Amino acid sequence: MNPRGRIPERWLRLTRVRGALLLALALAGLGWGGGTALMGGSANRSLVRASFAQALARRDAGAAWQLARVPPASSKASRSFLGEDALAAALRSAPPAALTGQVYGHGFGLVNVQSPFSPLALWRVNLIPGYLRVRLPAGYRALELDGRRVTGLGSKPTIIAVLPLPHRLTAAGGSLTLPVGQTLTAAPGQTIEVDWNPQLTSAAQGQAALAVAAAIGSCLGSHSVQPPGCPQSAVLPALASSVAWSQVGDAAAGLGFALDQQGLLLARGRFQFVMSYQLPGQSSPDHVAVGGAFWAQLDLSNGIRVAALGPDPAARPPGRPPAASDAAAIAAAVAGLRRCAAQASMTPSDCPQSDGAAGRIVSPHWTLEGDPAAQATVAYDPQTALYTVSGPFAMTVTYQTQELSVTPHRDPSATTWYRAGLFFQRSEFDLVSITGRYG
Repeated sequence: MNPRGRIPERWLRLTRVRGALLLALALAGLGWGGGTALMGGSANRSLVRASFAQALARRDAGAAWQLARVPPASSKASRSFLGEDALAAALRSAPPAALTGQVYGHGFGLVNVQSPFSPLALWRVNLIPGYLRVRLPAGYRALELDGRRVTGLGSKPTIIAVLPLPHRLTAAGGSLTLPVGQTLTAAPGQTIEVDWNPQLTSAAQGQAALAVAAAIGSCLGSHSVQPPGCPQSAVLPALASSVAWSQVGDAAAGLGFALDQQGLLLARGRFQFVMSYQLPGQSSPDHVAVGGAFWAQLDLSNGIRVAALGPDPAARPPGRPPAASDAAAIAAAVAGLRRCAAQASMTPSDCPQSDGAAGRIVSPHWTLEGDPAAQATVAYDPQTALYTVSGPFAMTVTYQTQELSVTPHRDPSATTWYRAGLFFQRSEFDLVSITGRYG
């Protein structure tokens, strides 16, 4: 007999057995939902991460997708590549070494996709989207992300939501440009500004050099110390006039190419100019060296032309060539001093010596005394690529004055320190000028 309201003993035993079996299955993490329904132990969470990493390394998008959850992208993204097909494309494009450490490198978190009231936790790798801020560079036709065409791009930047994995970006070249590509690793929740390193075809590089040379030629034809729309500027001494420009070397040679903040194509290079000017009482002009970096904005709409030109103070300065030694610079400066001593003028152009003698002066002859290299020092300005040699010097001048009678004179130079400005071109120094100052 079974008293009213009492549960039979055999049903109690059956209930205990069933509960023990369910608990054993849960603790063992056995197949629920394809083997991924796991309890919350750290060992089981590590198993999910490891299985996901193995799927990435095998480029098995299906297996990786079953172990993943992708939350919605931010509203700032106007394009999204976040589905299983996007994962498969990313795995096909990414370098193998980049995939191996994705889970551990980014420290992906896990999220339980089961109901909070479920006794079992179903863990998934939480793939929080990353973002790429990209625009189609000037001169390029189309952009591909992991081999998939990205439509609707223009000169304005577009934000694309992507999975937090390595991605391959390629830009298809146009009639003047070569295809370019790069691999970027998106980080969860972070935005990467995509920069491009554009490359022109050989023919286009020649056209760009010709266009830049023409723009530089217009700047050299100016008679201003700071021509508008040109890279050069200088300070004109008092009472000076007749400004003219020339260049050392070829500013259009060895151009580099980059994009500005608006995605427009820039040619970048370096210039070495010489400004000449005339001072009262001198038969020939003086000169000053002016150098630096420049940028030229290129318009590719109809061939290549320079739309704008200017100085580029933010450009990385060049390193000093090994052949441009201090000894070679000092030797070039001393050779210039010897040429100055051979000038038959009381104040020769581009020379440091001077004498304040007045009257009718004839037969001036300078003599360089001592060794001007003994205390010379060399300085190099990487922004302008200008070398300066400075030091003390001694010169004397003999001359005659013709008034009522011919009177011989011998005077020391009033200036006793020299400063030589030099450029380094074609493996040798090019002396521009030597100025003097009082000791």
